[in-house]
Amino acid sequence: MKLTFGYIFGAMILPNLILLYLWYRVVFPRKNMKPICRLLCYLTLIFFAINPFLFLIVGGNKVYPKLPPLFIEFSGLAFFVLVIFAFFIWLKDVFSLLSRILAKFFSCKSLGFSLSKKFMATAFAIAFALACYGNYCAHRLPIVTEYTVESESLPSSFNGFKIALVTDIHAWRGQGKDFVQSVVDITNAQHCQLVLLGGDYLDETIADLGEALLPLKSLKSQVGIYAVPGNHEYYLDYSEWKRFFEEKLNIPVLINQHKMIVSSANQAIFLTGISDESAKHTGDKMPDVKRALPVFGFPVFNILLSHRPNNAKRNCKLGVNLQLSGHTHGGILPFLSKIICFFHAGGYVAGEYKLDNMTLIVSRGANGGNIRIMNPAEIVVVTLKCRK
Repeated sequence: MKLTFGYIFGAMILPNLILLYLWYRVVFPRKNMKPICRLLCYLTLIFFAINPFLFLIVGGNKVYPKLPPLFIEFSGLAFFVLVIFAFFIWLKDVFSLLSRILAKFFSCKSLGFSLSKKFMATAFAIAFALACYGNYCAHRLPIVTEYTVESESLPSSFNGFKIALVTDIHAWRGQGKDFVQSVVDITNAQHCQLVLLGGDYLDETIADLGEALLPLKSLKSQVGIYAVPGNHEYYLDYSEWKRFFEEKLNIPVLINQHKMIVSSANQAIFLTGISDESAKHTGDKMPDVKRALPVFGFPVFNILLSHRPNNAKRNCKLGVNLQLSGHTHGGILPFLSKIICFFHAGGYVAGEYKLDNMTLIVSRGANGGNIRIMNPAEIVVVTLKCRK
């Protein structure tokens, strides 16, 4: 797996800033802390600071190393306890700073920046409870979220046409073949005419765990099943992944290509699929919406399947009517969503967005990961309607 800015920021810079903040505000000021407690705090912070490198050295993979799933789950849960704990301390510092500013103007008593043992114990207990609850939510099966998209460009015979979007499955040894089968069962139960797979299917190589994706072969649709790559496909042997999907699963992979979807009344809409920006690290085709879209002298209804929602504004200007994306995991935690939105998603985290004549729908993804709070995993079902 090659290092990218998104990975470096998300897995190294941001976590270490959080850990450094905890050291500065919690460990360093407490001069009377028992040596053994101070040592344990230092070791804990150091462990999580170098965690990606440890995973790489010991397990061979920074994302999901070849280590016991229980250990990976526990380390992920423990890290999110620290993240939420740091967030509470940061909130107190913000309120204390605002209080000091207001006190200067209104001659009132201000809050201090010091952290009492009672405050930290309460904050840590709440952080632990929230992380455990988030971990429980993350291991629940995805819900079905339905949207209705209306368009004047939609042919009449496609009125009521249903599309399932399944993205960010992220199968691994802790959630393997049985989990993927459950995702397939939920999707098939929606009886959609078209099923679209939006990337990030596996967090290990096809050689190590490709069999976990075999249930995708039993996906059902009336007019077709199509896939595009996500960033993880380029991290873990893109060519092998593409070959597996097309030869073993019989699922076409659209790389800057479009397909015509024809109704029984001989009317057509178009589906365009593009590659992911991570292709630049492997020398494969970069996403090119402009060249991939069909070109006619009259308006047609265009659906764009893109793992990332970043370039939605540009795609709208190119004549896309509906863009379906994932990648963001819905922001994971409420207070992290804006950060993830800024660095990863071009301003789009989850749900439906209206951009002039285009609708963008960003799925929270089918897999929960380590933690989800107020942000359940989902399978998206879109019903197309003719606007008169």
